[in-house]
Amino acid sequence: MTAITHTRPHFLHGTFAALAGVRARFAENRRRNAAYNKTFNELSAMTSRDLADIGLNRFDIPRIAAEAADMK
Repeated sequence: MTAITHTRPHFLHGTFAALAGVRARFAENRRRNAAYNKTFNELSAMTSRDLADIGLNRFDIPRIAAEAADMK
């Protein structure tokens, strides 16, 4: 007696994997945006003198915030 087996993967398996990837990228983007905004807001709240004390100026804030978002 011969048995026929189904060898083709179920079509939803790829769909679920793709959705999981989209969800992971979405979560990572939210995390990065939150880190960027937190750093940007904290540095922006500092006075120019405080920023100068730590070796920064206002033009450095977006760059520093972007670096902080990528480091976490």
